[in-house]
Amino acid sequence: MIELERTKELAKKYKMNLREVNDKAGLGRNSIYNWKNQRPGIDALNAVADVLHTSADYLSGKTNNPSPSPKGDETGGISIDGEVPYFYHGYTIPEDYLNIVRQLMERDIKKDLLNDMTTADQNKQKLIDWLLAYAKKRDIMVELVEVNPTYPSISLKNYRFAVINTNWHHQEEVPFSIGHEIGHIMLTNGEVDSRQYITFTEQSSEESPADIFSIKLIYNYSCKMGDCFEDPGLFMQAYGIPNRVADATKEIFKRAA
Repeated sequence: MIELERTKELAKKYKMNLREVNDKAGLGRNSIYNWKNQRPGIDALNAVADVLHTSADYLSGKTNNPSPSPKGDETGGISIDGEVPYFYHGYTIPEDYLNIVRQLMERDIKKDLLNDMTTADQNKQKLIDWLLAYAKKRDIMVELVEVNPTYPSISLKNYRFAVINTNWHHQEEVPFSIGHEIGHIMLTNGEVDSRQYITFTEQSSEESPADIFSIKLIYNYSCKMGDCFEDPGLFMQAYGIPNRVADATKEIFKRAA
């Protein structure tokens, strides 16, 4: 099936075998191999797409662009007031979601689109609050919304503005995505030394520096909270760090040792 063929193609590009992709995506044993006979579910497809820096639409054959961009033909050249936004790991931005972003920027969004967060886990909420305060101190506005779980988080560097979907299909990754979008804004605007956030692996991507920024930011938070983990795996589990950045996380811990 096309999902398997395109996964093989991109895995080869990033010098990985299917087992490595499968493990980084956090799938069950040999799950990707089973795609030969059955189509994968959307969660599995999104997880693999994250690892391979592409989109589920590409893997499933809905687009022929392996790295969808808002400038691409499939999105109709979408921009917001002339600026093309960064968006979380290659997911296509639906027009109705862009309308929400535009309304947020105009401060005219309906209250039922704002995320209440009252049911969030206490530790996760503390981290989110800390990240929002971190952004505010740097004049970065972060809005939390609860929309379709496949809609990605977005950042617009010129406006110093980010929109975070707290209903993201990987709920545990919400704090990481906040750090990721903050990273996009600060790295692109030259507010931090980008050399500190270069990719540690062969999987070079414009997303990688923002990933590393978020890992380091959340690690700093964990230490402030007295949780200076020695095991990167336990750190990832505790703070919702995606499996696709496991290698970078291990390298950060190794360098910090």
